[in-house]
Formats: sequence, structure tokens, C-alpha cells
Amino acid sequence: MSRDAAESSLRLWARGDSKHLIDLANEQGFGVERELVKMGRSLFTSLPAIELPQGFTCRTFEPGKDEELFLAANREVFKSLPDQKRWTRRDLAVRMKEDWFDPKGFFLIFANS
Repeated sequence: MSRDAAESSLRLWARGDSKHLIDLANEQGFGVERELVKMGRSLFTSLPAIELPQGFTCRTFEPGKDEELFLAANREVFKSLPDQKRWTRRDLAVRMKEDWFDPKGFFLIFANS
């Protein structure tokens, strides 16, 4: 496929922010479209108390009840991100089977109706 033919849909993923990689991408006409940020915190300290704005409530994810609700919100929030907006119930189920998944650590915030 020629570069002209692929230009409208070609996307590249690059890990890290190497100056050489960025220079090469810029020379080829690519630009940064988005950046991924990995955030973390100690699991050995308590979470700080939070106060939600009036009219909102928070609870943890309930397997068997919240899958479709989460997937609909995930599609909307990440509609511009191809790797997230297409999540299916199966994609979520796979992650829920991982050792790291704990529904007690999966918080949902709702606007009260």
C-alpha cells in the first residue's frame, strides 16, 4: 500500500517520548494525537475521603448488574479512542476474570434522578 493510499487511516503507536522517535515521526508528517498516562498509588494506604457534589452518589460495581451500564458509559466517554470505544460484554468479562479485578475497587458515580 502506498503512503498516499494509507494516509487517511494510518495510525502509529509509539511507546515512550524519545526525542529521536518524535523527530522521525514529525519528519514523516505525523503528529501527536494523544498521550497515554499511567497513574498509580500505593495500595497500602487508605484512600482519602471524598465529598461528591450534591445530587451524586457513589457505589462499587455489581457484577451481573452493571456491565451494560458501564459499557455504555465507556463507549461514550472513549468514543474517539478505537481501543476503548468498541469494548463488548466479552471484553469486560475477560478483564473481570483477571486476578487484579476487584469489584470493590471499581467505583461508579451516578447523578441522582
